[in-house]
Amino acid sequence: MSEHTSHPAQGLNRLTIAQQISLLAGVAVLALVVILALSLVRVQQLGATVEELGHEQVERLQLALRWRSNIAVNATRVLSIAQTDGDDLQGYFKDVMGSTTADTTKVQQRYTELEKAPVGCAFRKNWPPCASRTWKRATRRWP
Repeated sequence: MSEHTSHPAQGLNRLTIAQQISLLAGVAVLALVVILALSLVRVQQLGATVEELGHEQVERLQLALRWRSNIAVNATRVLSIAQTDGDDLQGYFKDVMGSTTADTTKVQQRYTELEKAPVGCAFRKNWPPCASRTWKRATRRWP
């Protein structure tokens, strides 16, 4: 009695050439579909991350512009007061300068919140200009 051991390759030998080609094409298509599905999942994850970073960056830029404009407006008011005689202009600007200063404080607080948030910290850590010594020196004053 002789025993036959079957080998997986022997099963492929029993298939016709057309069947073998069809099987290989099927395996290749299946592999491409799996790769495509994994790629789509990764693209969606990256898209969500980019959207989150983008929104925070837009808010940072808007806050920075508002901060700068508040400083410029109050500086112009102070220069106007300094160039005039009397206290009339100072009285005129007193309330609006106070509200502009209060708004600047709110802007600074929100900006600091964004910078201390995990995403802000990760952004500063990985963004090349933030990693430079100039950036670190410029932001050293921040708590």
